[in-house]
Amino acid sequence: MLEEKIPVQICGQTYEIIGNPAEALRYTSLARFVESKMKEIQASTKIVSTQKIAVLAALNVVDELFRERETKSFAGKSVEGRHEELIRELRGVLEEPEAPRREPAPPPGPARTDPAEELLLT
Repeated sequence: MLEEKIPVQICGQTYEIIGNPAEALRYTSLARFVESKMKEIQASTKIVSTQKIAVLAALNVVDELFRERETKSFAGKSVEGRHEELIRELRGVLEEPEAPRREPAPPPGPARTDPAEELLLT
């Protein structure tokens, strides 16, 4: 795989990322995302140090990542738990002894006659 230096800008500073040139657009998008997070922090605080803003932005992004992972993990466990519960219920039903089968009762109504007699009645 060919790797090259790919320049990206974050808050007016150029950084060179070594990576696959086919991923240049991705790296640029990542840099824009980082810059937007840094600008959010800069606008909401009195911090002027770019380094401190960058560290806070990194912490915020990692916090979002961890929360997302926890949410997915919880959802996965929830689905897994329900799946196991359904399996237990199905096993319980399958292990129950079958009730003896009875012939269904004839439907209520006039007594059925021999088909030959019916022909005579019409």
